[in-house]
Amino acid sequence: MGRASVAALNKEISDRFTDLSEIRIIAWASDLHLHPPGGYPFPFTGFGGIYQYIDCSRQYMLCLHEINALTKRPELIVLGGDITEMGREDEWMEFSRIMNLGICDIPTIPVMGNHEHLQLPEKERMKELWNEIRCPGWPDLDNQDEFFYSVIRGSIKHIVLDTVKLPDTVMSDRQKAFLASELSYSAYPILIYQHAHIMPAGNWTDGALYLDKDMIRLIHECPNVLGVFSGHTHKPSLWKYRGKMYGTFPSVGYSIGTCTGWGGIILNKEGIKGVFYKELSGESYDDCIGPRSQEGRFVFMEPESFEKSPLLNPFFWYRNPDPLMRE
Repeated sequence: MGRASVAALNKEISDRFTDLSEIRIIAWASDLHLHPPGGYPFPFTGFGGIYQYIDCSRQYMLCLHEINALTKRPELIVLGGDITEMGREDEWMEFSRIMNLGICDIPTIPVMGNHEHLQLPEKERMKELWNEIRCPGWPDLDNQDEFFYSVIRGSIKHIVLDTVKLPDTVMSDRQKAFLASELSYSAYPILIYQHAHIMPAGNWTDGALYLDKDMIRLIHECPNVLGVFSGHTHKPSLWKYRGKMYGTFPSVGYSIGTCTGWGGIILNKEGIKGVFYKELSGESYDDCIGPRSQEGRFVFMEPESFEKSPLLNPFFWYRNPDPLMRE
């Protein structure tokens, strides 16, 4: 099913980029919301009772099959947060079980989402649990309350931020100093990943945008940053702002006003050449309309100009006073 569903996407990529050796793909899979296959040992229906309609483990396994069926092999899969529903041990073990099935051996890097930051008993032993479930190449979990790091893969610096909202602040001084250092001392092009979005995606999740003016300024002032990508919204969107891409991808587990699926960032030596999302094929669930069937289509997103949008918040984002100069 996965191979058949990805056939049209493979053709489109080959048509757009005739020499596949000149491009690179970073795949994105987020908002898995994995829960124990046997259910919880206490009454729990999840957000809106979705778990009586959709099997999040099935969704994630299909996602891995589809990514693995790409003709141009992605060099990395970004697991963009909300890997689990509540950060429980049995949910993390379900993730580990799926990763050990051998469906896909593409390297992964993890991002923490708001669902991983719930204050559960597992929080106290998360470092120990991390060593049980971590995938090859994952960094140490030095602080379970705020997990951020960077890695260099194939001459690209990947910066992972943690958008947990700490008491009385958005981004801690510790994380902000890390980001400033990583952006200041890099000869590599940079991609930034964080779970919560900082630009509107067009559904109710926009009520909790992750807006930190200092963080936004640091990103703007670094010419090496190619783009900032997020999950959380369960909805794809793409903006262009001052020469950089700001994108969100759909959710693997369930959607909010759109499709379930995964995404990809296509790059060459000139920068980002395309951003797409791919519907999962078959059964799915949308929080807005309920159960649905998906054909497995794909979309190459065209970025909108954020400076030209009335959604731009001038308290956080700069808008050129000359309308003709707005990117």
